[in-house]
Amino acid sequence: MWIKRTIPFIFLIFFSGSALYFYMNLKLSAGQSGFYYDEEWGKRQQLESFWEKAEEDTKKKIQEIALYRMEKNVQFYNPDLNRSVEGDLTEIAGGMQLIIGNTLYNGNIVSAEDSKGCVISREMAYRLFGTVHALGETLCMTRTIGEKQERAVYIVRGILNTKDSVCMIQGEKEQMYPYVRVSAKNIPLSVVKQKLAGFYPGETKWYWESDFYISIGRLFLCLPLWMLFPMAVAFGKKYVTKIEHPLRKEVMKVVLMVTIAFGVYGILVISLNFSEDYIPTAWSDFEFFTELFRQKTDMILQILRNPWHLADMHMMGNLMGVIVCSCLTMAMLGIWGKEILPFQKRV
Repeated sequence: MWIKRTIPFIFLIFFSGSALYFYMNLKLSAGQSGFYYDEEWGKRQQLESFWEKAEEDTKKKIQEIALYRMEKNVQFYNPDLNRSVEGDLTEIAGGMQLIIGNTLYNGNIVSAEDSKGCVISREMAYRLFGTVHALGETLCMTRTIGEKQERAVYIVRGILNTKDSVCMIQGEKEQMYPYVRVSAKNIPLSVVKQKLAGFYPGETKWYWESDFYISIGRLFLCLPLWMLFPMAVAFGKKYVTKIEHPLRKEVMKVVLMVTIAFGVYGILVISLNFSEDYIPTAWSDFEFFTELFRQKTDMILQILRNPWHLADMHMMGNLMGVIVCSCLTMAMLGIWGKEILPFQKRV
């Protein structure tokens, strides 16, 4: 009998802990937004000019901006060991941390002033140097630009915890970029767009809003609470019915009702954490919700149709981890509750 009760409880703790772990990793991308275009439009000078002309209020709200571009099928090699690998190159202008997400395994990111440093994935490090501990090693790169073969040498500053063959560098001064990523914590996306007006060229082809996915993850993370709460209420009612003293019984009934009210309110507050962009001026404004649903549906469809970048994959991987583990937590909660709580057996 104890095995039937213990095993579901162990899995319950494991899955709920895993859901919380994925959610905490998901929250590391809080405030980040990505705007993606088909054409290359921005340069490093534009980014520097934006910061020079930006008002103090903008500098407080926008913590960091990074422009970047991606190039596939670039040849990387280690001449000392005569090893080569084909991989993806990402050139960046600005904060590299926005592009790599929480994937840094060892070392450091490459600063905007470091034109000779690079970060590579564990896969590339192993294939070129025979080890993932390749900090300080020299990496060579060749790629075709127009009709020319360009060769460059970089020093490995950091290793990324990803299985793909990836190399990231700070791009040259005249390089053009089609993508921009922004960090603006606790600021609605509408305000971010307003502050960046004039910096990037009009409407994007598609965009990412990390706070939206964090809010979805929070909803799923709290779903087991909605399942646990009725169990606790039923247990409380069973306890109250067994009280023999009339006055004490009436007092406990009132306490139980107040607890239910505050419990529902508390779970709602914990579960719902969307930005001001999702709050209408009037709750009866159905057009607002219709348009909001259309916008977010279109955003999700665009994301599914277009390639995911490293930070995006990391964010979505954590979101899926929260969803799956939360659903498994509810399944284990149902099994465990059926074995433990007497009221479940009678249902």
